[in-house]
Amino acid sequence: MLKKCKMLFELHIIRGGICLRKKWTGFASLLLVVTLISQTYSVYASTYQATAGMETLSSISHDVYAQIQTDVVTHQVYQPTSEKTRKLLQEDPELLGEVVEKRTPTSKHFLRKDGTYKAIITMQDQHYEAEDGKLYDIDTSIYKESVLDSVYARLSKASAQSIKELAATNKAIRLKGVLPQEEHYKAPQVPFDATLPNRFVQGYSIAKNNERLSFVPVGASNVTGTVYEHSGMQYENAWNQTDVLLQVVDNGIKETLILKSPDAPHTFSYEVTGALNESLSNEFALQPAWLIDASGVYRDVNQSIRRDGNRAFIDVLYDSIDLAYPIMIDPTVTIASNSIQQSAQVSNDNYYNPTRGNTSSFVAGREMPGDDGELYTYRGLVQYNISSIPAGAAIRNATLYLYGRENYYVYPIYKTQVYRVAQPWNQNAITWNNQPQFDGSWSSSATGTPQLFAESYFSWDITNPVSQWHNGISPNYGLAFINEFPHHNGLYSFGSYSLYNLSGSNLGYITVDYNDAPSVPTVLTPTSGSILDGIQSINWSAASDVDTPPYQIRYHVQLSTNGGASWNDIVSLTNPGVTSYNFDFTNQPETTNAYVRVRALDTGVGAMYGNWGQSAPFTIRHNRAPNAPSGTYPGSGNSATPQLIVGGTPTLNWIFTDPDAGNTQSAYNIVIKNGANPIYDSGWVGSSGTSFIVPGGIMAPNVTYNWQVSVQDNKGAISPYSAPSYFKINSIPTLAITSYSDGQQVTNNILTFSWNYGDLDGQAQTAYQVVGTQDNWNTWAYNSGEVNSSANSHVAPPLAFGGWSFAVRVFDGMEWSNWVFRSNISIVYLDTEPPTTPSNISMTARSENSITLTWNASTDNKGVVSYDIYDSSMWIGSSPTNTITLSNVPLGHAYVITIKAKDPTGNVSSSSEVFYYTHIFGPQKYYYDSAGKVDYILFPNGRKIDYQYDANGNLIGTTLHLPN
Repeated sequence: MLKKCKMLFELHIIRGGICLRKKWTGFASLLLVVTLISQTYSVYASTYQATAGMETLSSISHDVYAQIQTDVVTHQVYQPTSEKTRKLLQEDPELLGEVVEKRTPTSKHFLRKDGTYKAIITMQDQHYEAEDGKLYDIDTSIYKESVLDSVYARLSKASAQSIKELAATNKAIRLKGVLPQEEHYKAPQVPFDATLPNRFVQGYSIAKNNERLSFVPVGASNVTGTVYEHSGMQYENAWNQTDVLLQVVDNGIKETLILKSPDAPHTFSYEVTGALNESLSNEFALQPAWLIDASGVYRDVNQSIRRDGNRAFIDVLYDSIDLAYPIMIDPTVTIASNSIQQSAQVSNDNYYNPTRGNTSSFVAGREMPGDDGELYTYRGLVQYNISSIPAGAAIRNATLYLYGRENYYVYPIYKTQVYRVAQPWNQNAITWNNQPQFDGSWSSSATGTPQLFAESYFSWDITNPVSQWHNGISPNYGLAFINEFPHHNGLYSFGSYSLYNLSGSNLGYITVDYNDAPSVPTVLTPTSGSILDGIQSINWSAASDVDTPPYQIRYHVQLSTNGGASWNDIVSLTNPGVTSYNFDFTNQPETTNAYVRVRALDTGVGAMYGNWGQSAPFTIRHNRAPNAPSGTYPGSGNSATPQLIVGGTPTLNWIFTDPDAGNTQSAYNIVIKNGANPIYDSGWVGSSGTSFIVPGGIMAPNVTYNWQVSVQDNKGAISPYSAPSYFKINSIPTLAITSYSDGQQVTNNILTFSWNYGDLDGQAQTAYQVVGTQDNWNTWAYNSGEVNSSANSHVAPPLAFGGWSFAVRVFDGMEWSNWVFRSNISIVYLDTEPPTTPSNISMTARSENSITLTWNASTDNKGVVSYDIYDSSMWIGSSPTNTITLSNVPLGHAYVITIKAKDPTGNVSSSSEVFYYTHIFGPQKYYYDSAGKVDYILFPNGRKIDYQYDANGNLIGTTLHLPN
């Protein structure tokens, strides 16, 4: 057997597996890794009866084969994660449920009844990311492409685009009444894009992040598959005497070849399209294949990459010597996880079982010398990503679980030790010679009693390294598995992802029990730049904790007066639930670099402190009284020259200053005096304002007063009073009108107003204003505006005639006087001016017995009230406007029109120019004399108009002749 093993290696690349005397031990399957399922349970089902005496894997619920003569094999059934979670909760009644918001792709976190957490961390993804960016439990169910548009599922981000495009295409095809000819199957709720064919020869594919690998079988039969257990396709006789099962698993596509007799092929080939090299692409990792026969014998399967020009193939070759049919071969494709974690096996056996990275299993131990006398050593390395444990959490315990078995030479005292790796390493570059060193100061022995070829879970207490990694004491370089006791040789195989299979109860995982620390309080006061002295309140936001209600959380508060170089307790523990504490800073040293920090203490199981919440820097300064207020206004510092101010309610202003930077005014007190006698005291007014309005009724005009103010700072210190500021209330000016008298009648509408000015403060007039009304002061009919002048008279422009009342006021540069009135002055005027002469008479309309005349209107200083219309010298009508309609106009009558305008006082304008018009209406004929003038006009009714002219040819009359 040893020779055969060597011969195979000479022909092909052997991936994973150790060739031992008379027996093969290689326990990996071929996978492109997503991540590791953390649950230690899975249900597998078989539709066949078990065969007595057959070895059973824990990942398979019944025997691998139902009966030897039936040539069939049991298949895995992968439960939805929700079922796994439910089973875990049933097995551990202390778990309340999963905390979904703590999920990561490779971890689940469960809340215990005592408020602590249990994390289950794997190398394989437990969740997929959906389009909404959230993580959901993986569901490996597959659906025919034609029904994807009716499947209600949160689509994986990895396959959403292709699935939506397929769904839209197939829906459009169905609407046309056409069924798709070649359908595939998709799994919409896994962290990759998987496609299983309907017909096996079409091949299957897997994709992620724009990278896709397709595997098309070579020389296979064109058989149609059937859906198996919701997540796979089964193809009978895909090759001669060979069935194939393709299953979507949590992290890839699991392929199982079921060889039913010796007539089955010994080599299986697939043409691969995509980014293929010895380690495949960045998104994919190729795991070694394995087989198991009907007797339960396991053996590595050789798989190699073959290139033919631009085409690439994977060949799968197995050794069937001494195996019992049926035989099950497991080459599987998985995707790489995005999580930062890795695994590897290192060995000085470069011939049979060489170093390999990103492996789903590894061997640890020593092999007893064989025919060649060599002694080979094997070590495994794993590195789990524990970053999902919250910062500040207290690690209570951590355990690593790997499924494994003893392969060779069992000794009761012989156990695999796990050590903390002390150097970084890369699973894609590691060798026996460059393997990292391990820390021999700590190790953990596997639990369990080894038995030859017996499979079980082994566990290691790794609380120490996990705590150190989490707390930043040492970097997380992973763990090394070493089985090298002197004079004891033997081998253990362990599944870093899984042993033999890629999902199921043999998954490797870490459990971490931890207590999540309370949240960090935010220090609300002191604030940045604040200046503190005396008793001050320190305030912070309430922390939260899962197992401790807010009203039971206590706080530790400290002060630093040297920028955080050292800290002293303000209070070691507050009363439960409080979020403020009063502290007296009086005896603390003055500093500009003080800090306060607060941390929470929960009182639940495993009571622990949270992280510190720290304030911004602030100043401790012992308070001094404010300075006497400055900049007092209004007022002067000399009682002999007080500032003259307007009104009896002035606004007093001052400036607050304090020798302690940051201090503010908190109150003020105003005192007003007449000489030395106080006449008003405001008392202490709590305000930061620096102005005050004096109430009315306290001060009188033409009196000198002085005022003072004292202020209090925000620490309670009181300033001296400001120096007295003197002011005097202005007296408003006076005037006496010296022109006209009430009720006077005047005939000139240009009025001149005059007055005498007076001011008790001796201030000169600087402005005046004159206004007048004709409607009893409802409106101003005249307003001079505010005229800047010291003059004591004002000439108004021509005013309208009628009754008037007038008022005058003056300005002393500070205030206006009261209005002084002259009432009921009548302006009368005798009108002798006639209107202007009307002009441009024209006829604008006519009928058989009427005509309408219009002219340009006249103007008049009093206005035109009417127009008189004349025919020659005879008055024929009047109109109030510049138009008139004359009725009963006789046909043929010759008008000589003139017009006069009349104003309200009876003045009449001159006559307008003459407007000549002869009234003719209806159809008529004109007859002309030898001079070309109208001789007569003849109407249809027999009427006739003759025209008479003088010697000069001027029209002098017309004669109307009626028919007989």
